[in-house]
Order: sequence, then C-alpha cells, then structure tokens
Amino acid sequence: MNVLSRDEARLGSLKFYFTGLPCTRGHIAKRVVNSTLCVDCIKADRLFSNMVSNTKAKAKRLNVPFQLTRGDIEQLLPDDGNCPILGLELKEGGGRGPKPNSPSLYRIDPARGYLPDNVLVVSWLAMYLAEHLLEPGQLRRAADFLEKLNSTT
Repeated sequence: MNVLSRDEARLGSLKFYFTGLPCTRGHIAKRVVNSTLCVDCIKADRLFSNMVSNTKAKAKRLNVPFQLTRGDIEQLLPDDGNCPILGLELKEGGGRGPKPNSPSLYRIDPARGYLPDNVLVVSWLAMYLAEHLLEPGQLRRAADFLEKLNSTT
C-alpha cells in the first residue's frame, strides 16, 4: 500500500489514506479521510458492539444474567487470536450469520449467565459443538474415529 497523506487523499477526493504509521491502538492500516479513524479499529468496534448487543439479547431470551462490557470482552480475547478449544484464528466472518471462526462467548456454567468470570471467547464452531452437540466422551470418540479413519486412507 502506498503512503498517502490525508491532505493528498482529500485533494484526490479519496475516501481513505495510508500513513504507514500505527494508530493509537497499534494498527497499521488505512484510515478514513473524514474521521481519521483506522479501518481495523472500526471493524473491531463493530465486532465488540455486535457481540455485546447479540449476547445481551440472548441472555434476556434465556433469562440469565448479563454483566459484560466491551472492556470485559477485550480482556477475554486470547493473546494469540486463536480459539483456545479448536485453534482456529478468530475473525469476523462478514455477511449474515456466524461463521465457524467468528468469535463467540461460551458460558462455562450456563446457569450463571454472562459474567466476566464465567465466559470464554472461543470460535462459534467450538461454542456450538460444546453447547449443542457433543459431550467430552463423544468428542474423544469422534476424534479417535477420525484419526483411525484417516490413518487407513
């Protein structure tokens, strides 16, 4: 990406510019001419806003406590950016509905609800498997089966 100042972008009637320098959050990405905001910060803000609002609605539907802030969720993100259960890179999927590696909030004890000490940020696929499909014994059996199946081919 070519370095372009905000003033140069304005003169060229462009929507974005790129300085090559990190924003206040450390992203090195293009910025919006009108607001000077980094596009990676905008994406992160949208992701956290969606996670909070969607999870709050789910908590209300399930009638469980919800006491999370955006800051709580940011602190819960894995340092390496990967799902702690499946190892998938956590990233916003785009489009409608969750994607397998979309970040999701997993309740350790479902009855306690969404409290900072009761949730993990994992991939949507890991959360779905853990909450809806498989018990730990079933997961081990499925893994053993797939390893055996793959070793014979």
